[in-house]
Amino acid sequence: MAINLLPDEQKAVIRAEYRRRIIVALGWFAALMIATNIILLVPAWFAFTAQEQELTRQLDAIEKGSLFTRVTEIESSIRTLNSEIRQYRAEERRVEHATPAFDAVLESRGAGVAITTLSFAASPKMADGRARLVILGNASDRASLLAFSDRLKAQPGVEVVESPISNLLRETDVDYQITAVLRPYER
Repeated sequence: MAINLLPDEQKAVIRAEYRRRIIVALGWFAALMIATNIILLVPAWFAFTAQEQELTRQLDAIEKGSLFTRVTEIESSIRTLNSEIRQYRAEERRVEHATPAFDAVLESRGAGVAITTLSFAASPKMADGRARLVILGNASDRASLLAFSDRLKAQPGVEVVESPISNLLRETDVDYQITAVLRPYER
C-alpha cells in the first residue's frame, strides 16, 4: 500500500491525466483493429466482387440460352393449364347431374306405369336456374299414375312435381306427362 502525500488538487489532476491516457490508448487500439480488419478484408471483398460479376455473367448467358427459354415456355404453359383446370373444376361443381334424377324416377315407378321418354334439361338460362326432368309414358289406370306422382314427390332429389290436369281425364290407359323440378345435386 502506497501513501500519496500530494494535495487533493494534484490528485485530481493525476486522475484526470490517467483517464485521458486510457481513453487515448483505447482509441488507438480501436483504430488499429479497424485498420487491420480493413487490410484483411479488402482482398476478400475484391474476390467476392469478382465472383459476383462472374455469376451474373453466367446467369445472363443461361437466360439467353435456348434451354432456359424452353423451360420458361413450359412453365408458362403449365401455369395456363393449371388455371384452366381450376376453372373447369369450378364449372364442374355447378353442373347438374342426371343420374340421381333418373334413379329417383326409376325407384318411384310402380307396377302399371310405363315410361316411354325421359328428358333431362339443366341450363343456367332457365328462369329459376333449376334442372327439370320431363317424363312421358303410359299408366294402366289413374290410381297407378297418382301413386307414381306421389312417390316421385317423396324422392329427396325432387323439389316439385308438375302434372297437368289432362293426365287425370282418363280412368284407364292414361298417357301422361310429368315434369319434376329437381333440387341442386349435393356431392
